[in-house]
Amino acid sequence: MSSFQSLANWIAERDRYCPESELIIVGNKGDLEPNRTVTKEEGQKFANLNGCTYVEISALDRDQVQQTFETLIHLCTNPSPLDQEEENQ
Repeated sequence: MSSFQSLANWIAERDRYCPESELIIVGNKGDLEPNRTVTKEEGQKFANLNGCTYVEISALDRDQVQQTFETLIHLCTNPSPLDQEEENQ
């Protein structure tokens, strides 16, 4: 089973054990465009439907790697408006 096919199970586990956590779906090997099995649009659509952030990276040429970590740090240190409302209640 591919990583993409496993995402629904992993998201269900996240929702069960740590529903308040942020999740970033990272499409890797962005440098191998002709060989991809999941399009950028499919990845983005899946992420949107599941309330996740989606990014694509290439570890080979380091494209978007730093930005992905910066996005993760931002998500972890800046609660969403919904989280802030829950804390204020």
